[in-house]
Amino acid sequence: MALNLFSSVLAEEMGERPDVGTHQAVLLARIKQYVGAHLHEPGLDLEQVAAAAGVSTRQISRLFQLDGLSFGRYLLRRRSEHCRLALANPALQGLRISQIALDSGFNNFAHFSRVFRDYAGCSPSEYRARILGR
Repeated sequence: MALNLFSSVLAEEMGERPDVGTHQAVLLARIKQYVGAHLHEPGLDLEQVAAAAGVSTRQISRLFQLDGLSFGRYLLRRRSEHCRLALANPALQGLRISQIALDSGFNNFAHFSRVFRDYAGCSPSEYRARILGR
């Protein structure tokens, strides 16, 4: 990705039009980085990300379509992965599962449980018990 970014900047400096695919890849990477940095915010949504990236919500939707996921699905996947890592961390085993969900941007525990079960194939408590041997 760094090489693509460099080639895009170099093409612009030389007065050439950078590859559109490269520009889209860089923009998508920047958007995903923003999502990762703001994952814990329950109100994180497409409009906020679009405003931060300086693009339209439609443009972000198209970028994620090319990547094979909708923005909403991507956000849920990232939050679920964040929870999975926290649940598997022995240093966090004293932290309640509901707190882990809140820290990952979920604001409804029932919704979190359904999303996590779809993601991991088991409930958050079953996952934690299986990984940490409790």
